Parts: sequence; structure tokens; C-alpha cells
Amino acid sequence: MRTILTTLIAVATLLCQSQAGVQEAVAAQKRGDFETARREYQALAAKGDDKAMIDLGVMYHTGAGVKQDYSLAMDWYLKAFKKGNGDGYSNIGVMYRDGLGVETNRPIAYALFFIVHMRGLGSDSTQIRAGRNLDKTVKLMKQAEIEETLKMTEKYVLTFVEKRGKLDEKEQALKFAKDHHPIKKLSDL
Repeated sequence: MRTILTTLIAVATLLCQSQAGVQEAVAAQKRGDFETARREYQALAAKGDDKAMIDLGVMYHTGAGVKQDYSLAMDWYLKAFKKGNGDGYSNIGVMYRDGLGVETNRPIAYALFFIVHMRGLGSDSTQIRAGRNLDKTVKLMKQAEIEETLKMTEKYVLTFVEKRGKLDEKEQALKFAKDHHPIKKLSDL
């Protein structure tokens, strides 16, 4: 009984500390103290907070209080992406769609927005943003390119993103591999 009580107290303490860090970061950002916000988000991200990883990525992506650095933005988005964060997927999609710090790759961008939508990743606002980004991307692609993109496997897309497009021959073979489902099949789930 004592062990359970001790564990519950420890968990409650950590949750309160984490919430306090988020509140401090948001308050600092609102008052224009971006250095404090960055430090708070960084401390939370170091503890595995994927939302803090996204906030750091957005700071570097937009240059909000820090020197704009698409590579650092991608680093933070990738950390959140690896935790299954829908905003991580979507923000990486924007970078590939617009060629921000990476080579423009609209099929990968389309696939990421599609995966966010079909897997229901993230909050309602994440879903809305992903839908809008998917619509923007569709306008930049030809129908044949979209149809080809839907044949790519989810495994290929995820591997491409994790490796930042630097795939070996075996990983390239995942693109249309018969032993993996094409992303189009996500609509059947």
C-alpha cells in the first residue's frame, strides 16, 4: 500500500511540475520573453514532452525569438514525429511541400497530411490544419502524381522522413513493396 501511495505522489508531483513548465513557457512567449520560453520548452522536451518539441520546432521554423533555422525545426519535428505526434507529421509535410530546409517533395508532403487525416493523429485543430495543408498540396500536384503517391507504402513514407530522404537501396524498395500496404488502404481502416 505504501509503495502505491509513494508512486501516486511521485506521478502527481511530476504532472504538476510539467504543467507548471508549460504554463511558464506559454506565459513567457506571450510577454515576448522567448529565451525563457525556449528554455522551458527545451526542459519539457528533454523529458519527452512531444508538444514542447513541436513548440520548439515552430520557434525555429518561424524565427520566433530565435534565429530561423529549418534544420533545427526539422530536428524537433522529427522527435515529435517519432512519438506519433500529428503536428510533427503535418509540420514536416509543410517543410517538404514548401522546400523549407529540405528538397521539395510534394508526394511525401501529401502522404504525411493523408496519414495524419486517415489515422486521426492529433487534436481536432491538427486535423483541420492537415486537411487545409492537404488541399493546398493537391492544388500543386497533377492527378497522376496523386494517384502514384497513394500507391506508396506507409512504411516507405515514414522511413523517408526518419532518414530525411537519404535511403539505401533496400529502403527505396519499400516505396511500392507488395508486402506493405499502400497509404490508399488507410481509408479502408
